[in-house]
Amino acid sequence: MTVGSRSALASVPFVVRGRVAEGRNQTPYGNTAPQARAALDLDELVWPSHAPVPLADVPTQDIIDLLAQVGAWVRRDPDGILARARESLITVSGASRPLAERSYAELWRYFDPDLARFQLEQELGGTRAMDGWRSVQVPGQGRPSFVRAFPVRMVHVLAGNAPGVAAISIVRSALVKGASLLKLASNDLFTAPALLRAVSAVAPGHPLEQSLAAVYWRGGDDAVESVLMRPQFFDKLIVWGGARRSRA
Repeated sequence: MTVGSRSALASVPFVVRGRVAEGRNQTPYGNTAPQARAALDLDELVWPSHAPVPLADVPTQDIIDLLAQVGAWVRRDPDGILARARESLITVSGASRPLAERSYAELWRYFDPDLARFQLEQELGGTRAMDGWRSVQVPGQGRPSFVRAFPVRMVHVLAGNAPGVAAISIVRSALVKGASLLKLASNDLFTAPALLRAVSAVAPGHPLEQSLAAVYWRGGDDAVESVLMRPQFFDKLIVWGGARRSRA
């Protein structure tokens, strides 16, 4: 689908496990006919609960190394995917050009391996808990207990006021070996799909690519959310934003 402004048109790509479709669902700027809403295939947006998520058995260090490669690709932007996304964001959403340019110039930094290792060790329980069982000595107990992290399936309701939100969500999802559906914000339909296309460019078919999807539906659309927001499909809901109500 193309979305219009006064002077230009921009294509809205949805990305599901590496597959790119140009605006297969209603966007806030495009067609509002019922058949447009029906084009969103809800079955392909979930990961079956009876099967491990794709990243479950991938060593954490391999994930960090891959994220670093994605960051390097984003910084170079050899195919111009990020540049086109930035221009579409400015054209369609009315974002400030200086702010958008600065934000996009910094996107690669979120994939830095040192930052990833810091988050893992200081905020997410450490690499040992991600890759296996970690012993924990409980005071007063003679024998240790053991803990480990298990990957979960998540819906991320992204905020659209900062492109870095999409990068943070992708990196965090990867570090905890999760599978994530990114719900695009109406005022940034472009950053997350561009970053997922960067993942595909670096590692087509990799479990990381198979663990991510980015699509849009209007926030509160019962036809979508009454189906997706169920525990048999997703384990966690992550919502960015503050208290002010706005169209998501």
